[in-house]
Amino acid sequence: GTSARGWPVLGKAYKDASRGDTVLKVQYITSDVQRTYVMCRVGGLDETTEVGCFSPAEKLLVSPGAGCPGCGDLVDPEAVVNKNGRTLRGFSTGARAKMWESCPGCPYEHYSQFYEYYGNFDYADMWVSGALAGTTVDFKTNGDADFSAVNDNATRREAAQKGTAYMNVWMYV
Repeated sequence: GTSARGWPVLGKAYKDASRGDTVLKVQYITSDVQRTYVMCRVGGLDETTEVGCFSPAEKLLVSPGAGCPGCGDLVDPEAVVNKNGRTLRGFSTGARAKMWESCPGCPYEHYSQFYEYYGNFDYADMWVSGALAGTTVDFKTNGDADFSAVNDNATRREAAQKGTAYMNVWMYV
């Protein structure tokens, strides 16, 4: 496809689509350069940019893939909705389904250890949200934290950053 600025935009479908489907979920292709990793940044971000998003005014070339040059159909979308398919928060709030209930070999060993310790499936989101809001985090079993009592910005910032990196992301990847 093409962006509103006329830039070429590439993506890949999350799953196979059939002729006549009315929704096509696409993941934008990313680069190895952090500054321009992906130029369609929407979703959970405070600052968004859509300069690299598909333009709703332009047609999309939908093809079966790189192994079929010249194949494909031009599609004139009725609407283009850009939203983030993943968020750091979602790594925690979606963990129960992905690591406890609906995965090959479920439940995952490391996730089980953390769940058994904290007693909550979304323990990482609870920790980070509590640190950001300056509130008490009351887990069902262990590890409570009272960010309303320890309420200096440096402590809360570090707790949110470390919780995001080591509780949300590390468990997910």
